[in-house]
Amino acid sequence: MLWLLDVSNPEDENAYKHEVRERKRQLSPNPGEGWSDFWGNVRAYAESILPPWLTLAAAVGLATGTELGTGAALLAVVSGVAAGALHLLWRSRAWAGQWVYRWFRRQPYGWGQPAETRRRGFMEFARSVMELRSLAESPSDGHPDDGGGSTERTGSQDSASPEEAIECLLVNAFLEDLRQGYERRIWKLWRRVTWARLTYPVLLTDGGDSRLVRLIERVREECGISDPLVVVAMARDDVLPRVPDRSRSSSAAPVRPERFGEAWDYSRRGFNRDRAIGSQRTLLVEIENEDGHFFENYLLPPPSPRRRPLLASKAIPAILIVALLIVPLGFIAVSAIRNCAPDIKRMKNGECIGITDGDYSFHDRLDTVTNEINENNAEIDESGQRSVTILYVGALSVPDSAAAGAHDLLADIHGELAGITLTQKRLIEDSKDGTRLLMRLLVVNAGAEHRFAKEAAAAILDRVQVDPSIVGVVGFNESRQEVHESIGILSQRALPMIGTAATYDDLGKFGDDYAPSFFPLAPPNSELAKRAVGWARQGFPEHGVRAATSPTVFADSTVSDLYGKHLGEQFVKLFGGPVRQVRYSGAASLEPEISRICVEATGPDLIFYAGRSSQFGTFVDLLSKSQCHGATILAGDAVTEYVDDNAVHLAQNKRIRLLYMPLASPASWETVPEMHHTDFGGRFEQLLQRLGLAGLDINRQPSATYAALAADATEALMRAAQAADRMQNVATQSSSFNDLDRGAVLFALERLPGFDGASGYVKLHGGADSHHALDRPILLATVEAGSGKQKIVAQCGRLYERQVVGAGC
Repeated sequence: MLWLLDVSNPEDENAYKHEVRERKRQLSPNPGEGWSDFWGNVRAYAESILPPWLTLAAAVGLATGTELGTGAALLAVVSGVAAGALHLLWRSRAWAGQWVYRWFRRQPYGWGQPAETRRRGFMEFARSVMELRSLAESPSDGHPDDGGGSTERTGSQDSASPEEAIECLLVNAFLEDLRQGYERRIWKLWRRVTWARLTYPVLLTDGGDSRLVRLIERVREECGISDPLVVVAMARDDVLPRVPDRSRSSSAAPVRPERFGEAWDYSRRGFNRDRAIGSQRTLLVEIENEDGHFFENYLLPPPSPRRRPLLASKAIPAILIVALLIVPLGFIAVSAIRNCAPDIKRMKNGECIGITDGDYSFHDRLDTVTNEINENNAEIDESGQRSVTILYVGALSVPDSAAAGAHDLLADIHGELAGITLTQKRLIEDSKDGTRLLMRLLVVNAGAEHRFAKEAAAAILDRVQVDPSIVGVVGFNESRQEVHESIGILSQRALPMIGTAATYDDLGKFGDDYAPSFFPLAPPNSELAKRAVGWARQGFPEHGVRAATSPTVFADSTVSDLYGKHLGEQFVKLFGGPVRQVRYSGAASLEPEISRICVEATGPDLIFYAGRSSQFGTFVDLLSKSQCHGATILAGDAVTEYVDDNAVHLAQNKRIRLLYMPLASPASWETVPEMHHTDFGGRFEQLLQRLGLAGLDINRQPSATYAALAADATEALMRAAQAADRMQNVATQSSSFNDLDRGAVLFALERLPGFDGASGYVKLHGGADSHHALDRPILLATVEAGSGKQKIVAQCGRLYERQVVGAGC
């Protein structure tokens, strides 16, 4: 207020306004202010500024963390803290704007004009104050209205002299500072300093001039606002300012009816004023000259200190600020531990289980192909063309506790993602005219060995409820109990599913019937065992493999693994002769069994391996170090991912001969006439070159076998979606695209015509049991010595529709 009175008042109004604005930019610039004063300001403002900002940051952080993940939550918290710090710096430097002067515009003094004609802008108020100052400094000492005589107060601040108006303004500003300094309100709990002030401020006046006291009482009465100031006036009784005792005044004086409204307003204002500042406001203590000895000999007992309120403790703001930071940061930390990303949960073994559109990779080996999927999805979204969504379910991760070698057992998943990417990219390239449906892909991790397949199925159902564009699921490439149960969960919603490499005969069979919405692409174990027995009895002398008469079967007996036990049982059942069975569970149980068999005088003439890739490396190493030198291993299809990653190593092993049964192979097309070839092999090589995978070690590249299987599965599902789209548009007689009915897609899958795929001829539900695919290729392959190149030894089933099935099949 003092600097406002000190502002010059030039005649040029624009210059005046400029000077006021310059003054407003900084109330107390203090150019020589030291660092101690600065940090004192920071501490003073921190307790009132930081808690609201941190509360907002905590709330936004918790909300974004729930919806968008820990990264977004951390960004929200950091942004809130940064905003609070900037606000604190701004207030600490005493930079001010119009909002600082709001109180001046509301209070009644200094306007120099009647209340009904006042304009409430600060510039108008400042101008009025300058005009009052000019009148007060003019030669005339009187009020401008009465020609200069002294003016008595009439009860209205509008009729006061300029000097009185300025004095009342200063007194009111002084009282307002005290009000704000002692204000205690529930909605301003963070203002610790106001709660810490336990004693009233006291103004002591000594002498006969009680003008200041009268001004204070006048402002109190006219404004009707309480303040914490206690005034002690020491003066003679004849000059002591008297405050009227309104408690004894009568309010029953009669008035005329026409003045009833005026009397009512006066009475209401008096009541509000009494409620704010009280009706009895003075305490008179009379002291005579002879009372001096009383004060000389009598010591008043010290007053008991008032108990400081809890909110006034200096530790409260610090505790509050720390707590507000700990809550969101703790949530972020817990979320980072429990959740890998939105919709992706971290399980107890460290694996991340959930659904992603490619913006999250479950393993570093899958980074490049996952990024390709994400880019394809973004391109589809940006194109605005019609699209459907397909989910891929696979074992995309390994637990943190897994052995180092287990990280290499992702060739199958790597290959399936690459194959699906090829289908997705081809649809984008072939649908520039917008007449065909595009395929968005969501990747679902079911954990190593699909141990969290049921949790993945539950996540899929949740996504299906909110995303009507989802038309089906592909994957399920391992025959495990968890996969079987997840198929049952998804089949309850009749969600179309196509299995890629799972071969257990009864996968998806519940009771006496198969789930009608599950379509296995791979041949069943019974067919694989039948061909394996025939090839084992036949022998291949040109490859140094004699006909087997007494084979030994190694079958994985893990409870949750449906593949090994069943395939081994089928082989024993179909071979019919003397067959030795060895059941094992885990790689650790292989060594004693191999040692026991290979020390016998007559070792096995053939070993049929019905187990997983995860144990096959240990199996080969143990067999190579045993006395079964020159042993022939005939392995099922599940070892393909290990062979793909370790073909060169296996080719250099002279102590064993390996035959295995991949479900698809690029080498199988070498003897097929070119007119029946697909372009899959060339496109697959181009993908490897484009993603920078062609030059990597073989154990970092995707498997072409599983890529072909996944490409055919997604091709079949997209063909059914295209057919359903045509049927739906014909039925509704509409050319606009609506979300496909999944029942229509399922209907189209059941009647899908066969086609020549990358892995062989594809005719779903065409087998003898009306569930498995018709005449799927069953291959017998080996790795060439030295080079490790895959070579086909025998084939059954059809690679293309017109291929004639061999006589031995």
